[in-house]
Amino acid sequence: MGQGLKRGVIYLALFLFCILSANIGQAQSVTDHAKIAPPPDWVELQDSPPGEFEAASRLKIAYRLTSFQKRVGKTEQERYRHFIMDLLTTGAVEDNGTISIGFDPGYQSIIFHHIHVVRDGIVSDRLDFDDFEIFRTETDRDKLIYNGRLTLSLSLTDLRAGDKLDYSYTVSGKNPGLGEGFFQSQIQEYASPEQRIHSILRVEDGLPVYTKLHLGAVEPRITRQDNGVTIVSYIRDDVPAFVADDDVPKWSYSYPIQEISSYDNWSDVGNVFAPYYIRSQSDEIKRIAADIRAETADAGAQARAALDYVQRNIRYLGLEMGQSGYKPRAPDLVLDRKFGDCKDVTLLLLSLLQELGVSADPMLVSTDELGGVFDALPNHAAFDHVVVLANIADQFYVMDPTRSPQLGDIDHYAQDAYGRGLLLREDNSAVIDLPDSLPEWTKDFTDSFDLISDPDTITFTNVLKYVGEQADSTVDWVNGDGMAAVEKALLDYYRDIYPTIEVAEEMQLITDEEKAIATLKTGFKIPEAWTENAEENRKTFRASPYELRADFPKFNGADRVTDFALEYPVRTRHTVEYLANDDYDFDDDKYEFEGEAFSYLELNEWNKDGNTIYRETYSYRTKKDHINLADVKTDMAAINKARDRMGMTVYTSLNPNADNASISGDWEIPQSLKGAISILLLAILAFMLRLIFRKPQVDS
Repeated sequence: MGQGLKRGVIYLALFLFCILSANIGQAQSVTDHAKIAPPPDWVELQDSPPGEFEAASRLKIAYRLTSFQKRVGKTEQERYRHFIMDLLTTGAVEDNGTISIGFDPGYQSIIFHHIHVVRDGIVSDRLDFDDFEIFRTETDRDKLIYNGRLTLSLSLTDLRAGDKLDYSYTVSGKNPGLGEGFFQSQIQEYASPEQRIHSILRVEDGLPVYTKLHLGAVEPRITRQDNGVTIVSYIRDDVPAFVADDDVPKWSYSYPIQEISSYDNWSDVGNVFAPYYIRSQSDEIKRIAADIRAETADAGAQARAALDYVQRNIRYLGLEMGQSGYKPRAPDLVLDRKFGDCKDVTLLLLSLLQELGVSADPMLVSTDELGGVFDALPNHAAFDHVVVLANIADQFYVMDPTRSPQLGDIDHYAQDAYGRGLLLREDNSAVIDLPDSLPEWTKDFTDSFDLISDPDTITFTNVLKYVGEQADSTVDWVNGDGMAAVEKALLDYYRDIYPTIEVAEEMQLITDEEKAIATLKTGFKIPEAWTENAEENRKTFRASPYELRADFPKFNGADRVTDFALEYPVRTRHTVEYLANDDYDFDDDKYEFEGEAFSYLELNEWNKDGNTIYRETYSYRTKKDHINLADVKTDMAAINKARDRMGMTVYTSLNPNADNASISGDWEIPQSLKGAISILLLAILAFMLRLIFRKPQVDS
């Protein structure tokens, strides 16, 4: 969520994490959070299915039983798990020999029911808390997010290939920050075959139940009882393995899934969280707002100054234990601490904007799934970020106060392209479509090669223009690593393409702070740039739009059952040009593709407006984050054609008295082969003529 953070901030946060981790490790033990007891009364107990499991006989593991059972109510939740598996190889022992269960100690506890290892029909009980370890799990600490989760872990000893592993446990507790609602998604088919999948959800307290199926999932059985309990079950034997597609959109479903929710619509989800964002009217908020008003009377400039104040003065650090994962802290506390997570800084910015008279609301978004997140059943787990949506003169502005300070005024600073978001307004939350605020090009590169100033050395001028978020990242890169390091990184990159390249003019950084543009300009020279071919009596030099090519999707051509993911948003233009003279001869050309998911244009121009410059301009823009399944073949054919056309090879004669120059595509037929090919074509033509005009035979 926070971007471009300084090393010092990161080190300080990691130091804080170490202190917190040490305190947790010293103060807690397994028995503080876990106990041993039989399964709860509501659980339907299952034994291992009888008989052989032929579908898994050649695999390293055979999943005999996977039992997911859950009980949810308005204030309580219990999640029961029971797994039985045959470990058929040493690889299966390595992968499954450690049982680890994560939980939030703020509101959850664990009950272990049994851990058995079965060998040659003999059951060995392995449930002993003395063998467990407890440690803090912070998978997002590199993002400066600390949720306080713990993991109970047991590394089983004397586990061998051929053993059966059988264990069950229950995790109890519901985060009070989520209110009364619930959501569950359950995979119905996995990458490996399952002898039995046993899934039961028990919904209590009269909570409503809504279901949605994805990717061919089977409708579960729903039983509603008179006591306000609803049972949702999916029980299936001999479930085959499901082969999932690669490169699916992050919001898409790789496996058949059933979703179950108590939320009728997204507005109900938003109404749970909207009351958490009560704006502060403290003296400190009023003082900061007064300072901003003293600098400018323009509403847009004031809003931009408020965003800049939070970005510059509050560092990102997420302490998201328990309810803090959903409820923001008071703005005055955040101002005092000088740190906060996305919820904290969002509420602070909202309070400042309210004091400035700017209409603004919090908005839940997904940084990974973007607008596609709303294809799911309404649920509270869909979002991983909250931002501010401000309305200034009937124009919407997305503001992310977790970012590092940004370039650009109110009309040019970078706004994330989420597509859609859940606007939080008490009793009036709603999904809204966000306007496209992206610049025409976020990356606009020009590579200029001088072919005529020096017959042996090519001069190469490289101009990298970044706009919006790309400009912010570039400035952060230069400020963080220094210009010399950035220049070296670019030089090393081009040395992979042109091994003899040298820096001729030092790199410059040119910034337009108002329009959020950062440009890196570097001059190179490429000695011995030409590749000589004495047999063909010519020398060649090749250039290609490498950066744009890197933005293009890669595809393996396999049949699919789901949409294909595209990186989004991508708006890249890359121009490759040659400074030549009239001795050279190039052809104008054009290739264009306009699809629902992306657009592509290659435009080749020679000697336009009397300038002796040959220019190939490549433009690629994604319109959404995926290619629809029905369009995959057509769109991929266009992408492959574009890839084949990218780049140009200039060649000129080694003999200055010969015809001087021309241009080719990716591959030119060698002169030595042209004569042989001509003879072969004439022979084929003669054979075809003989077949056409030969005298027909008549049966006697």
